Amino acid sequence: MDTANEDIAQDLQKPSTPTTAIGFIVEALRRRRDRKMTPITTISCNNLPRNGDILQKAVLAYADLIEPTLAEYIRDNGTFLILLHPVDDCC
Repeated sequence: MDTANEDIAQDLQKPSTPTTAIGFIVEALRRRRDRKMTPITTISCNNLPRNGDILQKAVLAYADLIEPTLAEYIRDNGTFLILLHPVDDCC
């Protein structure tokens, strides 16, 4: 995660009003935690095998910067998946 990125930096300054995908995911997880709801499952659907792990690392890094206890909650309760679609050999 590039914390020097202007959009990420803005989200880190105002995490309750995110503009980036990472910001939205973390804010959704924070709100669900605060409301005692189960966390969402985050799925990467672009056929790149490690993207679930990459997404998890980015979300945890971002959450740790705004609230370390939120990062701990996400680490302990969040689910990050990769959805792989078979390649269609017909084309």
